Amino acid sequence: MPCHDLIVDGDQSAVYVEDSVVVLSPISTAVLTTLPDDAWEDISEIVATVESRFGNPPEGSVFDGVCTVIEELAATGLVERVG
Repeated sequence: MPCHDLIVDGDQSAVYVEDSVVVLSPISTAVLTTLPDDAWEDISEIVATVESRFGNPPEGSVFDGVCTVIEELAATGLVERVG
């Protein structure tokens, strides 16, 4: 991951990646900081963390929301999806 710096302030964060600064929402911050540094396959721990901190969403599921956040993090280059 080309992430150079991660600054967490309360429940939000800012990440310097390549030559941009990306400001993350509280849920995106929780997902990014819960991801292990190495490869991961199961997101159940991440889902449990997000659910315990933020509760259930008004629509959809926590699992679907976490999957969406991971896709958004991948689109900005903060995580890499393989396979």
